[in-house]
Amino acid sequence: MVEPCLLCGHVHSLRIHANLWRKIRNSEYEVNDEVQIISIICKTAKKNGNPYTRRLLPEFIIPGCVIMLDRAFAAYKMRTVSQNIEDACSTMLCIDTRTAQKHLTRIETAIKLTSLRLAETIARQPELGDLPYSTPDFTLLEVLERLFETKAIASLRSGDRRQTQGILSHIQETKWGIFLNRPSTCVKTKLHPP
Repeated sequence: MVEPCLLCGHVHSLRIHANLWRKIRNSEYEVNDEVQIISIICKTAKKNGNPYTRRLLPEFIIPGCVIMLDRAFAAYKMRTVSQNIEDACSTMLCIDTRTAQKHLTRIETAIKLTSLRLAETIARQPELGDLPYSTPDFTLLEVLERLFETKAIASLRSGDRRQTQGILSHIQETKWGIFLNRPSTCVKTKLHPP
């Protein structure tokens, strides 16, 4: 199946810009292993003045971090059952409990944002289905799973036969930019003509 370009939306051949290496925490040896990431480039997006490169990350990678997203997500699921931060820390293979707490907070924020964006998407297309039923006693994860199932059913109902993204892919796309945007130390000035 032919998919449109992620950067410009047109159908054209994929052009690899760079092969990059990222470190991730290995579950077996508790050391960092390297995985290969590719970066694509789009000439059309560059001509239009839009972002023209993009790294294609697997859904288990957190941008800018060695801890894997699936491990942080599993720790969040486990944390909803037991409140022990040390168990979450060992699941994520981190040493410091503050790191585990930071990632659990980020996962919770990401789940809220992903749920909100999925609800907005479903609400914009009422012909594809209604928003799922939820009550205040539902956990954030239960609400996200119901929204994800509704979106998957709606995409099948519309005739979209592509494989739907997993929940982790939605979370990865939604959230990590808000944690990685650091303030710039560059001072921008406008030069005025005399």
